[in-house]
Amino acid sequence: MKCVLRALPLVLVLATATAAGGQDGVTRYVRYAHGGRTAYGILEGETIRELRGDPVSGARPTGRAVRLVDVRLLAPLDPVRVSKVVGVAINTRRPGREQPVAHPRFFAKMPTSLVGPEDEVEHPPEASNLDWEGELVLVIGRKGRHIPVEDAPRHIFGVTAGNDFSENTWYAERQGTGEPTRLFAKATDTWAPLGPVLVTGLDYGDLGVEIRVNGETVASGRTSQLLNSPAQLVSYVSRYMTLLPGDLIYTGTYPTLPGKDNTVKPGDVVEVEIERIGVLRNRVVAMRSPLLPPPVAVAAPAAAPAAEQRAAAPDPDRAPVYEVDPFWPRPLPNNWILGQVAGIAVDARDHVWIVHRPASLTPREAGAVQNPPLSECCVPAPPVIEFDPEGNVVRAWGGSGPGYDWPGTEHTIFVDHWGNVWLGGMGREDAHVLKFTAEGGFLLQIGKKGATGGSNDTLNLGRPAGIHVDPATNEVYIADGYRNRRVIVFDAETGAYRRHWGAYGRRPEDVDPGDYDPKAPPAPQFRNPVHAVRVSMDGLVYVADRVSNRIQVFRPSGEFVREAFLARNTRGGTFGGSVWDLAFSPDPAQTYLFVPDGTNQKVWILRRRDLAVLGSFGRGGRNAGYFGWVHNLALDSKANAYTAEVDSYKRVQRFRPVSGWPAAAGAPVDSRPPGAPPASRAAWGPPDP
Repeated sequence: MKCVLRALPLVLVLATATAAGGQDGVTRYVRYAHGGRTAYGILEGETIRELRGDPVSGARPTGRAVRLVDVRLLAPLDPVRVSKVVGVAINTRRPGREQPVAHPRFFAKMPTSLVGPEDEVEHPPEASNLDWEGELVLVIGRKGRHIPVEDAPRHIFGVTAGNDFSENTWYAERQGTGEPTRLFAKATDTWAPLGPVLVTGLDYGDLGVEIRVNGETVASGRTSQLLNSPAQLVSYVSRYMTLLPGDLIYTGTYPTLPGKDNTVKPGDVVEVEIERIGVLRNRVVAMRSPLLPPPVAVAAPAAAPAAEQRAAAPDPDRAPVYEVDPFWPRPLPNNWILGQVAGIAVDARDHVWIVHRPASLTPREAGAVQNPPLSECCVPAPPVIEFDPEGNVVRAWGGSGPGYDWPGTEHTIFVDHWGNVWLGGMGREDAHVLKFTAEGGFLLQIGKKGATGGSNDTLNLGRPAGIHVDPATNEVYIADGYRNRRVIVFDAETGAYRRHWGAYGRRPEDVDPGDYDPKAPPAPQFRNPVHAVRVSMDGLVYVADRVSNRIQVFRPSGEFVREAFLARNTRGGTFGGSVWDLAFSPDPAQTYLFVPDGTNQKVWILRRRDLAVLGSFGRGGRNAGYFGWVHNLALDSKANAYTAEVDSYKRVQRFRPVSGWPAAAGAPVDSRPPGAPPASRAAWGPPDP
């Protein structure tokens, strides 16, 4: 197969493939998310005709339609309605293997393994040989047991593309109980991507298949190479188990090309392209879990000495020491320049995301785009930028578009557990937050621009300042904000209102509590801005009441737990205060709480269990490692800290832990060029008295 579509976005690939099909009796079903809901539909060119019900059980048109470009495609069958996922190994013809196998090597995956196009595939740290296996997938349409080969095609509803990710070192259980069981070698969550479309009416006997990793072809073949045909596979499986509508059979992958590798690592993008079906694209990411990885290779001793057990976690009584990495990020492409960097986040792949304010650039800073140009440099970068761990730009997007209201003043960014990107703004009419795919496809808007109704409005926001999505409940928590005085929670998929509360868990009031006075009793309300909200792995909600110099802790219900004050004598009005953002350390216990302080120009490190100050790093200034209005902070899985600065500083920096952090957290990444001198140590100060 000559693959001419690899450089095109997924929506264009699908539209092209659909148009190429024409009126040939082929139907392409999709499942998609749009406007906070999911539905099935029939893809026709760049339009999806909505259906009521799923295709396998029988679906009827609703009369509604959406544009392909406006939706997020999901796995073409809802995993909830799939009872079995069966796969077969060693099923493609190659030299020395020319005849059908009498007893094919079948295995089972789980419905929870299923993910859709563009979804992430998790790479556990204990996996050492995670392989792709791109292939044709059969979708069963009729119930059957003991199905004759000649009758099997009538039980196949349609076909789609799949990728059977496998950890081969576990599959053979080569080390017995010293490694995970073969069940997890195939059935781990996210290891069965499917899509992008479910095709019926297609002759799938001789379709071209190509598998690519990071754009490079690593395997290719044709479905005519299957040793055991689809009909034979269906018949064989049905001898031993009843096949039900919606069951899936992965038919087998293709040999790796000479000199190529079939092992993937976090950051790799794998594509499976099948002729007349389309491209199934997925990115491999490092698994993030509050649980430590189990031992591998050999069984661990029954019990480690107490000293070794203590060394496996950070010291809760001492802050780790950080130094700036002056070589991160790498130079921006395209003559780009950053405005005020108003938000920063790290995703599950340890990619760093920022949102900045192009409109904050002065004419002299963006001289190349003035009319007439003032200088050769520079061009405002797109508002949203994704960096890889080495500091290279991966992609950039953002700005006004159809169906949503871009913030008047960009303020915050968060990447959720699905890889979706959430954005908010603090402009005068910013009464909403936005949810996008990682590629910038619009998914959801909560609230309406300019429609704020105060701190007890359950539909709209008031200049929201912070966002956090709790993966345990898929709820989005919003620190709301520069106008309102509350935390508000919505369903992250539908945008439906859940609950809200103010300081101490009370009903919020839109009454100004007055200027902050460190000698006065604590204010009964949040002051503006309520600047950040974070949910810990143990289910506590931390809120930054910035100008009041305090952190308040709640249960997810809004029940107040405790509060603590930080640098209590700090003043500065609306743009002052000491608690600008909150970030947890990446160890399973989230031992530390990092707090950037844009007034005192440092990052505080607190012990999370009691919010006691252990130390800090940074100081005010323009050198690398110094700060000017440090606004936000995020940490990656290796405990590298990333900071964002606003006002006139307009930059992002990385700080690496150099001591006080156990090896269990992972060694920090060194992005310095070979032969570069050591980075200078950031200035430290004593704990706040």
